[in-house]
Amino acid sequence: MFEISWSELLILAVVTLIFVGPKDLPKFLNTLGRYAGMVRRQAAEFRAQFDEAMRQAELDALKKEVEDVRSGIQDAVRETQAPQQPSVTLTPAPQPTPAQPAAVPTPEAAPLQVTLPLGRTADEVKQSAAAQTEADETATRDAAKPGEPKGA
Repeated sequence: MFEISWSELLILAVVTLIFVGPKDLPKFLNTLGRYAGMVRRQAAEFRAQFDEAMRQAELDALKKEVEDVRSGIQDAVRETQAPQQPSVTLTPAPQPTPAQPAAVPTPEAAPLQVTLPLGRTADEVKQSAAAQTEADETATRDAAKPGEPKGA
């Protein structure tokens, strides 16, 4: 860290022994050790605060990412649950030419194509409704005959 060689440490120890003296050297080394411990504790505390700040920043980024995913899922669910409007396709009636008088459009002249959800047309819906009505009437008729066994 400081790139101090053994010879430099030896010179530093001899100068310290001469400067402080052999009598006060243990007290000096004890004080020096306390200060070194305080510096280490301060460095460890700084490192811990820095690591906590980094973890908090990572946690905030992760929280934002989870919130984005959550909002995306909620939007997808809302789109799925939103009532779908039936799409209506209208075929315009043929325009009268100037030589012909305007005619009243008939159902054959201007067909109306209605497409319901799930891709079913109005005729398919009518057929399925008629079949359901017939099945309901059969069930009601069978229930009205209590004395007869079912299927007879």
